[in-house]
Amino acid sequence: MLLFDYVVLLLLGILLSNIINKFLPSFSVPIVQIALGIIISFIPIGYELTLNPELFLILFIAPLLFYDGMISNKESLWKYKKYIFQLAFGLVFITVLAIGYFVNMLAPAIPLAVCFALAAALAPTDAVAVYEIGKKTKIPGKIMHILEGESLINDASRFGFIPICNNRNARRFIFYN
Repeated sequence: MLLFDYVVLLLLGILLSNIINKFLPSFSVPIVQIALGIIISFIPIGYELTLNPELFLILFIAPLLFYDGMISNKESLWKYKKYIFQLAFGLVFITVLAIGYFVNMLAPAIPLAVCFALAAALAPTDAVAVYEIGKKTKIPGKIMHILEGESLINDASRFGFIPICNNRNARRFIFYN
């Protein structure tokens, strides 16, 4: 019964985020949902929801990436492939290095591989963010196509960095502590 209560609470949070979006359209729905999720996490419901990270990737991330790939403009992906791949891999690589070393500098007890894996999980741009920015501002078509393609390839490249960064100890530290 506690799991059911938790799911209902999360669904009410999603409903509330859409209601807030109707009255305050200037706020991005994902930002409102993140804020509501943080608030919901502090409600003492008596149930600890745990989710295996690999299961999360398979159930949520993979279908989202597949859907983004299906709706993306394949012609513009191919046309601007040079820019897209340079942005996606270059930006993720620089972000992983910069944030990884920065986190390791702040907390030297955390192994560098763990810091890099954390940085890969926090790597830049997301398709939802690009879509929201594109809705609210006038961005030229070429740049919008490049940003959409970069956000799609970016997700794949950052999820490729995580297994590279994770050795057995790093993986245990991230997902089980």
